[in-house]
Amino acid sequence: MFIDEIVNFDYIILVRIVVAALLGGVIGFERSISGHSAGLRTHILLCMGAATVMALSEILVKKYNCPNEILRMGAQVISGVGFLGAGSIILDGNRVQGMTTAAGVWSTACLGLVVGSGEYMLAIAATAIMLLALVGFHSLSNRVEEKAKTIKIRISFTDRNDINEVMKRFEELNLNVRKFSLVYRDGDTEAIAVIKPKNGMTVQTLICDLSGYDCVVGVEKN
Repeated sequence: MFIDEIVNFDYIILVRIVVAALLGGVIGFERSISGHSAGLRTHILLCMGAATVMALSEILVKKYNCPNEILRMGAQVISGVGFLGAGSIILDGNRVQGMTTAAGVWSTACLGLVVGSGEYMLAIAATAIMLLALVGFHSLSNRVEEKAKTIKIRISFTDRNDINEVMKRFEELNLNVRKFSLVYRDGDTEAIAVIKPKNGMTVQTLICDLSGYDCVVGVEKN
């Protein structure tokens, strides 16, 4: 029976989910480079999972002549597991963690639907791509995220004209300032800076450096 399924399997479907994983990876790679939490592996899992469920829907309708109403049960599973996956997402400072885990939970539920429908070849192929994304791209994802890592700090001044001194210091340290915004609060001026660190600089090192200026009232990680 399993041999027959291998022989009769529509390998065009396999091409579809591979292409979905590749395209999702392209978008995820760009997000990782930009420093966003949902990166390479997360996008691969979500795009591949969605393509797998779409392929399963087509198989059930065309191959087995199932009524469209039967697809509603799968839709309910996908929606329900989405809430379960959301529980694994946590906020750590200014970084969101658990996005890949949530995407993995959702994609695993999609695999359960495929196996429950008897489409073992599709399930095996999707599982292989999931493992490649989670294990094979783990080191690549970490390297990309490390290069895109940023430091976000809040700097308080007594006089807004003193901001130029801090900006000069950023230039001296050869720091790449991604974003810089001003906030006026209770007569004081605060600046929110998002910085791309270089030469192994840590947020603690930067805070100590800026705290030495008389014009700076306080510096803290935001």
